Amino acid sequence: MGILIKALAKLKKIPETIKAIMERLEPELKQIVKRSTTQIADHAYQRGENLAQESQPRLLLELLELLFDKFKAVAQAHNVVLTHLQQIAVQCPGGAHEEGIKLYEQADVSAKIQTVLQVLLMEYLDVKNSRSATEPSAQLSYASTGSEFAAFFAKKKPQRAKQSLFKFESSSHAISMSAYLREQRRELYSKSGELQGGADDNLIEGGEMKFVCKPGARNITVIFHPLLGFINEIEKKHGARPSQAVSAPSLPHLLHQ
Repeated sequence: MGILIKALAKLKKIPETIKAIMERLEPELKQIVKRSTTQIADHAYQRGENLAQESQPRLLLELLELLFDKFKAVAQAHNVVLTHLQQIAVQCPGGAHEEGIKLYEQADVSAKIQTVLQVLLMEYLDVKNSRSATEPSAQLSYASTGSEFAAFFAKKKPQRAKQSLFKFESSSHAISMSAYLREQRRELYSKSGELQGGADDNLIEGGEMKFVCKPGARNITVIFHPLLGFINEIEKKHGARPSQAVSAPSLPHLLHQ
C-alpha cells in the first residue's frame, strides 16, 4: 500500500485519490452489505431454511456480525492508508495545502459506516411502518390501535388444506436437480460475489432491498447489545466528529428510542 501511495504522489495524484476514496466509500460499504446479505441467505439455503416462510431474526444477527467483521477490516485498511497519506503530506516541499492535499480523517470513515448501518437498521426495524401497513400477518407496528389489535388476534375461518395427488420433490430426478441448482448457485457466487438466481434467491423481497428476515420492531431485541458494542468500539478506536454526525435520528439515538 505504501508503494502505491508513493507512486501516486510522484504522479501528483494524491488529491484526486483522496476525492475518489471519499466519493466511493459509502457506495462500496453498501455493496458489502448487499454481498453479505446474499452470503447469509445462501448459507441458510444450504441448511435447507426457507426465509420467505420462516421469520428468523437470528439471521439478521448473523448478518450484522459478518458486517461488523468486514467494516472493522475496512476501518483498519483506511487507518493504514491515512498513515501513508500523512507521511506524504508532511514530506511535501510546499506543504500539503500548496499541493492541494486535504486529508480525510478516520472519524469520516466511522461516520460513513454508521450511516450505512443506520439505513440498514431502519429498514429491518421497519421504523416507518411501511411494511406493517401492507402485511396483515407482519409484526404489529408501534402505533397499532385497539381495533387493529382485535383484528390481528381475531379468529379466522380455517382453510381447508389442499391435497395433491402426486408429489415429485422426493423423486430421484428432483433430488439430482436440486443438487445441480445448488452447485450452480455456488459457482455463480464464487465468480461474482452475489447470486444470480432471480426468484430462486433465498431472500425476502422488500422493494429495493432484500431481507434475510421479515422487517419488524421486535428484531431490535436480538441485535441491540451486539450493535451497541460495535458502535462503541468503532468510536473508541477511531473517534467520531460532531461535524460528521449521522443525520437524525443518529444510529445510537435510533437504538435507544
